[in-house]
Amino acid sequence: MPHKPKQRRCEQSRNRHGEICAYSDKVAYVTSYRGKLKRRLRGYPRQPQETLDLHRCKCQEALSKLTQFIRDSINARLKTIRIVTGRGLHSVNGKAILRNAIGFRLEQMRMTRTVHDYKLEKSSKGGSYMVYLRG
Repeated sequence: MPHKPKQRRCEQSRNRHGEICAYSDKVAYVTSYRGKLKRRLRGYPRQPQETLDLHRCKCQEALSKLTQFIRDSINARLKTIRIVTGRGLHSVNGKAILRNAIGFRLEQMRMTRTVHDYKLEKSSKGGSYMVYLRG
């Protein structure tokens, strides 16, 4: 029985169609996507046009407020918004439940192309998201 060489995971992986591709191809794709996204967001305002503060909200309440706020912002033709979640210092067990839930919902909205992109703001030490809406 011939011996098959073991595939190294760091050098090869499968793309979304199940084909084996080099890891460097995947990195190049992600890099080119980020470059295109940067060019698309070039005309967007750097400062948020509206802010939603979700301090002291329960998780389900915050998610419904987020969805409604993003819908209203798109209808008002806003480009950049800020979602303030807080750092989660007063959460049970000290874990930021709201910040993680909002991040997960924003990722879903990015995948369904409701928002262009989002990022956790560094200046707030993890307490708010900057969201770029499709316009």
